[in-house]
Amino acid sequence: MQSENPYIAGISWLLECNTYYGEASRMIQFKEKSKENANFSVGLLTYPILMAADILYLDSKYVPVGIDQKQHVELARDIAERFNKKYGKTFEIPRPMIKEEGLKIKDLRNPEKKMSKSEENPNGSITLFDTEEEIRKKIMSATTDSEMKVYFDEENKKGISNLINIAIAFSDEKETAKTIEEKFEGKSYKEFKEYVADILVKKIGKIQEKYNEVITSGILDEILDEGKAKVQKLAQDKYIEMTKKMGLTRS
Repeated sequence: MQSENPYIAGISWLLECNTYYGEASRMIQFKEKSKENANFSVGLLTYPILMAADILYLDSKYVPVGIDQKQHVELARDIAERFNKKYGKTFEIPRPMIKEEGLKIKDLRNPEKKMSKSEENPNGSITLFDTEEEIRKKIMSATTDSEMKVYFDEENKKGISNLINIAIAFSDEKETAKTIEEKFEGKSYKEFKEYVADILVKKIGKIQEKYNEVITSGILDEILDEGKAKVQKLAQDKYIEMTKKMGLTRS
């Protein structure tokens, strides 16, 4: 875990010394949160650089992210390129790996916003610990429109398009917007929502089964300890390499 790896904070600080305020302040989360509360902490500004440290010390070539996190990978790229140019090749330049379909999951009650557990209305998001009843209730009450036609149009049918994206992302079948549109031609929103709920109940149910299996087995701490030992050595080596190149060591 990040909190158990002391070298991550050191790497993050060294990267902060090679990041411009303008870059950090342009990050979407900082812009949104700082508008809501003028009395924000500096950690809100520098958090994306900590994320960059997580990516860069492992020399990651590809980073699987949602479309909303692409900006964070781009910041990591910019910092890495600047550091390499100034101090010599130190980092791999990471690239975002984004799934084309099902990549914009929005709030169920307000599809103008992304789905987030931090939103005030808990009915707008699905969690991995929701019961079958909760999942079905949230999907059946999801915001749609009055047209009563199931087709993908993110501009004019945000609610339905969001449910289509959810179905694509979690279905065990190779669904696309087109196959879903064909499947529900002439059918009601109720039938479509039941279909989406069935998909989520099945997928999340499997995840919960695996989670409970791991939690009760006692193997989780073993996995975490093994991973910690492996990445802490990588972080230590990268930190030492950075400090030497920046002239921060005795020799």
